[in-house]
Amino acid sequence: MHPRGDDRHRVAADDLHAVQALLASSLHPEPAWALPEVPLLAMPTVDEIAAALECQDISGSGASMDREVAEIKIAAMSLPRVLDHVHEGTLLITPGDRADVVLGALLSHRSTTFPNIAALVLTGGIPLDANATRLLEGLTDIPVPILTSPEDTYVSATRVAAVPAVVRADSTRKLATALGLFEEHVDANAFEDRVDVVRPERVTPLMFEYELLQRARTDRRHIVLPEGTDERILRAVEIIRRRRVVDLTLLGNDTAIRERAANLGVDLEDIQIIDPATSDLRERLSR
Repeated sequence: MHPRGDDRHRVAADDLHAVQALLASSLHPEPAWALPEVPLLAMPTVDEIAAALECQDISGSGASMDREVAEIKIAAMSLPRVLDHVHEGTLLITPGDRADVVLGALLSHRSTTFPNIAALVLTGGIPLDANATRLLEGLTDIPVPILTSPEDTYVSATRVAAVPAVVRADSTRKLATALGLFEEHVDANAFEDRVDVVRPERVTPLMFEYELLQRARTDRRHIVLPEGTDERILRAVEIIRRRRVVDLTLLGNDTAIRERAANLGVDLEDIQIIDPATSDLRERLSR
């Protein structure tokens, strides 16, 4: 499934209500729905870029490779100037002999005062400096994928820019986002009435999940989750948030939770965080 297509079929988020009103006023007998365009669905992941470039990875595996790349920047300036142009989800492309950029980018990812890059691509087939490699080997957890490309910087950047964004069967975050959008903006019952659906007698895991989420959406609840810095909790929170079925609150230190989420590439937008140690609710709930 390719999110990119004819621009005439896209609905910008700012135009959604106007388009929905236009569809509602139509004299056409069949219902029609509009979904807002979501930039995340048009972004390739680090893993897709690594596969397209046939990159080798120095670091990076699992969920960190599933992070979407929001923009591409070539790091050709000095490190302070490079950091001026880093944003959330930036993929930095730089020659393999720029150890200063590599270490500076990793440090910025650890810092709470800088946005988190999606990945680094080292070009030219140049091995990383021995001391920089030694520093990386001494780190137990490198949250930023570091990839190496045998091509020069220009060719690598051109190939990265050409990687299409796709929604695959294992694109957990994108699938949750797309399903959440569909379920929020499309009348599922009206849609099903117009589709010839053969319902199997056996309830499949996917059917069970769908029915469970539909019930949760109908009877919307507020769930409070402890252990807010736990990776499993944070990843589950992001998926549930994207499906838009419940309201969520995380318990724990706000700074620690947001730092951990940033390192994992987890988006906590609209998620409430309460620190039991400092919250005004502490006295009320301890009685």
